[in-house]
Amino acid sequence: DTDGGITGEALSTQEVKEMVHIAHEEGFAVMCHTNGAKAVEALIEAGADSVEHGNYMEEQTIKSLADSDLVWVPTVTVVPNMFGCGRFSDELLHKIYEKEKTNIKKGLQYGVKMALGSDAGAFKVLHGKGVEDECRAFFDILGETPEVCAWMEEGEERIRTLFRHGSSNLIQV
Repeated sequence: DTDGGITGEALSTQEVKEMVHIAHEEGFAVMCHTNGAKAVEALIEAGADSVEHGNYMEEQTIKSLADSDLVWVPTVTVVPNMFGCGRFSDELLHKIYEKEKTNIKKGLQYGVKMALGSDAGAFKVLHGKGVEDECRAFFDILGETPEVCAWMEEGEERIRTLFRHGSSNLIQV
């Protein structure tokens, strides 16, 4: 009965701020794996560097993302890769995917910095193919236009700049 929704409480904004502050003081970039509008708003307020997933956001959160330096890595392919597998109902999966497609479109519209991820190793997300699937999903959702390609490259460059020194300067929250 919890499929398709947030099942846990987000850390408080103050807790997230403290963790991000400590990491940044030590020279680390902060990559956060989370879902939900409240949790993403806390990351924005805390000055985190990227959010992986970010499902179930509302329009105001997407606008806040656009006004921040945080990069959103949606990893949207996880959902359509499960269509027809029986793990969850296709009706539920289509509902979730439609919301994420809408949010990605709004991300482009508002100028959110976004980058491709893969969530490789997640159910039906194959290592070595996840980023390719994610790129195809972005193009299917937004169209393969010069504007979309430039926007995607800008987000990718932001991620490369933030995390340029490899895992030695990365903290995942």
